Amino acid sequence: MIEKLTLADLCATRPPVCCPPEQLLSAALSVMADARVSSIVVVQDERPVGIFTERDALALIVRDRYVPDTPLRDLMSPDPLTATAETSFVDGYARMAGRGFRHLVVVDADGRLQGLVSETDFARALGAEELLTPRRVADLMTRNPVSLPPTATVAEAMACMAEGHFSSVIIVEDARPVGILSERDAIRLVGNARDLRQVAVATEMSCPVHSIAPDAPAYDAGPRMLELNVRHLAVVADDGRLVGILGRHELLKDVQDVHVRLLQRVVEQQGNALQQQRLAGIVFENTSEGIMVTDADNRILTVNAAFTTITGYQANEVIGQNPRLLASGRQDAGFYHALWDRLQRTDNWSGEVWNRRKDGAVYPQWLNINLVRDSANRVVQHVAIFNDRSAARRSSEEIAYLRSHDPLTGLLNLTRLRERLAEALEQASVEQRRLAILVVNLDPFRDLVASHGPLAADEALKVIATRLAGLAGPADILARMTGDGFVIARPLETKRDPAVQAVQGAQGLQELVSQPLEIPELDGLSLSASLGIALYPEDGATVNTLLRNAESALKQAKQAGSSVIGSYRPELTQAARRRVQLETELRRALAGGDLRLLYQPIVAADSGALVAAEALIRWQHPVDGMVSPRDFIEAVERSDLVHSVGRWVIERAAEQALRWQRVAPVRVSVNVAAQQIIAGTLVRDLTEVLQRTGLDPALLGIEVLERTMLHDPAQALAELEKVRALGVYIALDDFGSGYSSLNHLKHLRVNALKIDRAFIRYLTTDATDEAIVTSTIGMAHHLGLQVVAEGVETEAQLAYLTTAGCDLVQGYLIGRPAEADALKLR
Repeated sequence: MIEKLTLADLCATRPPVCCPPEQLLSAALSVMADARVSSIVVVQDERPVGIFTERDALALIVRDRYVPDTPLRDLMSPDPLTATAETSFVDGYARMAGRGFRHLVVVDADGRLQGLVSETDFARALGAEELLTPRRVADLMTRNPVSLPPTATVAEAMACMAEGHFSSVIIVEDARPVGILSERDAIRLVGNARDLRQVAVATEMSCPVHSIAPDAPAYDAGPRMLELNVRHLAVVADDGRLVGILGRHELLKDVQDVHVRLLQRVVEQQGNALQQQRLAGIVFENTSEGIMVTDADNRILTVNAAFTTITGYQANEVIGQNPRLLASGRQDAGFYHALWDRLQRTDNWSGEVWNRRKDGAVYPQWLNINLVRDSANRVVQHVAIFNDRSAARRSSEEIAYLRSHDPLTGLLNLTRLRERLAEALEQASVEQRRLAILVVNLDPFRDLVASHGPLAADEALKVIATRLAGLAGPADILARMTGDGFVIARPLETKRDPAVQAVQGAQGLQELVSQPLEIPELDGLSLSASLGIALYPEDGATVNTLLRNAESALKQAKQAGSSVIGSYRPELTQAARRRVQLETELRRALAGGDLRLLYQPIVAADSGALVAAEALIRWQHPVDGMVSPRDFIEAVERSDLVHSVGRWVIERAAEQALRWQRVAPVRVSVNVAAQQIIAGTLVRDLTEVLQRTGLDPALLGIEVLERTMLHDPAQALAELEKVRALGVYIALDDFGSGYSSLNHLKHLRVNALKIDRAFIRYLTTDATDEAIVTSTIGMAHHLGLQVVAEGVETEAQLAYLTTAGCDLVQGYLIGRPAEADALKLR
């Protein structure tokens, strides 16, 4: 009886899908798609620490925060809703529904994971979703459901779902539903590397839309959903217009109150056998799962209506018969022997069985058999409950296809391409054959999308894909990469020049692409293609190397113009290799203590007194000697080294300022990169260093380039305001070097402006530079800011700056960058 069910009963049929917190998002989505589940329990040390659902994934996609390598610990909902396995059916559902959750994690007394139950599990236990009071679909449906036209993009559909907390969007044309896009579709689409802002929902929606009439009995909806293996039905009027949508969630919400009242009545009347029989009858006749009861000799005593729906047999055709009349012959005698052995030992068995309908069709079903014993422990009945898994099987096959094929063109996708190409390379190595890798890119494709729309562009891609497939030989490997990119891997003849063969093949592809498309919407429009070629083994021996080198050749070709064929040349990647090597050496330098700080003095223009020093990084290379920052600082700022090196500079500069503080207070300024400010690591590093050293914040300064403000002005202003609140000195470096400075000064309260050396170099000979410097000093003083002049190299420059009222000067005339001990503090 339902009133005796606990959460342990609900989650006993299948284990939950689990992942550790370290599991990457891309792998987690793949697991969800393969298992066809709506959630993953995140488990650590056998205990649930979070949950990640389809709705969470959809939110990431819509907010453009989908990063495949992000671990689940950063994305999961922590502290999932839990209940012990002994919790009753009614209490468990009330707790879940009361919190507005769709999943309940089941744990034991020690908090270890036992299972997971969802709305669907409660629905099945209740007798499935169909146990309803006699009402119409119109009474339960959601009216005015969110709908979009076929020309809308997948990104727009996902945004509608995320913003409105809808689990699906109906695609409507002329007020009639033509397709549906659900949260589960979103999980499938996110892994295909396409820009979903350019993909029309018409190409990705599920169609046709399964529908139901608004006047249909509500109890018809649940069995129809289960039969079709869908979670939503479009509600359409007699003329085909969309009037609403009905989902499992609405059905389950409606049926809950009915069941709770029935259960309460049963509990209150435990001795009332008639009441219990009425409840059992309701469940038996209205459940969407087939039920068959046999006697001790395995003769069929009774079946329910769902049995007839699934098998095609009427009750009077099977009562008194042995259930083997349903057998398909796919399982042998050994299978059934093991089934009955397990059933006799444990009183229950569950698993997949292939049976045969009355019309002869063979289908898979999930079967649960339980023994019913009397008080003397004798078997008196067998109760078999089953459902039709045909739709689920078809869906699994579709998912398997989508994992290896591009859904738009039907060609192999990038994942399957890599697998096939690895096999081809292995075979070519054994046979000592050459391969050509040709990467194809359609030249005016963006213009095509802009002028004719994404639907027409997708039709063009289908046509091109069909042509390429027709040209490909039996040994060729053809795949679609992303957007308008295709790849062909082709074995080459051994007795001909491989480069000539590859180029000739590329020319043939260009001719094929350039033929008129013959698509009504495009009026005979023609496209062109650029190609990049890499050869095996000359240009690489691995899949990654060959694809990378072919793409390098393509990039070079496109830079030369449209309809160009480019062959890989090693020099294309030499610069990239040098950058990687440089980053590796810099990491070693940071860890091995090969980085140095030199200090250039900054003095008062009128008195020459030492006021500050700028910390300048140098690299003491073990082979090349002292390396200037112009040779490596770009590599630092382009990589994650910018944060670790930036932290190191702040720490060393603060420690030096602390040593000088004991003799004479000299402020030490460090240069900071835009990445430190935008990422928020600058304030963190400054705070920790100041707390650790106890340095007076006024003796530590930062110098920020004007162009830093261009990356993210709001974030930069907010972070620099926090720096100022710490008491750290802020100078705006290279002021006047070509960026919009005055607007920044209105909002950013810095301490000083540093005039760029470009204006100091010709200060005494160029009237324009004189005017710029003089006006900058006047403006800064009017704003209450100090002025520092960089690059002062002559006495004439110093004299002019002093007369103009410049506060501080810096340059080779004052002192070159030197070790800290070389600076004269007094």
